Amino acid sequence: MGYVVHPSRREFIALAGVLALGANRNESRWALLADTHIAENPAESYRGFRPNDNLPRVVEAVQQAKVSGVLIAGDLARLEGRPGDYENLAKILQPLTSQLVVGFALGNHDHRDNFLGRFQQLPGERQPVAGKLVSSIDAGPVKFVLLDSLIQANYTPGLLGKA
Repeated sequence: MGYVVHPSRREFIALAGVLALGANRNESRWALLADTHIAENPAESYRGFRPNDNLPRVVEAVQQAKVSGVLIAGDLARLEGRPGDYENLAKILQPLTSQLVVGFALGNHDHRDNFLGRFQQLPGERQPVAGKLVSSIDAGPVKFVLLDSLIQANYTPGLLGKA
């Protein structure tokens, strides 16, 4: 003897969502950050904005969110991407980089060589693009491709290449 269930539309959608979640073992939740603008001098502020004070709070929130990884999209450093900027960035991000995949894309305030001087071991697969930091990170159901349009530090236009 079988049972016939007549769920409401909401119950059906909720049940379908639970079944879909249970069926997909390749789920992945990522945090996307941008424009961290970390300076060598932790006391530096700009228009009342204090990145070196704000980013640790963001790091804590990301930890509480229990994500699979983090992507940071450009302008990691304050203005010109000085080595000390990246030292401070590494210190602030340490709770994340020690436990999660953290991918980086450079912005117009970054300096590629100074960044790579501090962050030698990057996650994912580095792509062979001359003079650029291009990488891909396989995140289960998706693959993140991190591009580099940086021409020089603190210079606004960027360039990916010819179409």
